Amino acid sequence: MQDTQLKAAYKKHQGRPRAELDIELLLKLYLEQRMTVRQVAREVGVSHATVARRIAEEIGELRAWRMPGEI
Repeated sequence: MQDTQLKAAYKKHQGRPRAELDIELLLKLYLEQRMTVRQVAREVGVSHATVARRIAEEIGELRAWRMPGEI
C-alpha cells in the first residue's frame, strides 16, 4: 500500500510553475534587436537563465559569446 502511494507522489510536479513568457517577444528582442540574454531578461523581468533556456528550447542554440573586440 505505501509503495503505491510513494510512486504516485513521485509523479507529482513539484517546484515553481514555469514563468509565462511571450516567446515571440523574447525572440524579437534577441534575434531582431540583437539584445543580449541579460538585456532581454531585464526587459521582461525574469532571470537570464530562464531567458537562455526558453530561447534555446525554441531555436536550438544561443549566439556565440565573444569578448569585446574579438572578431
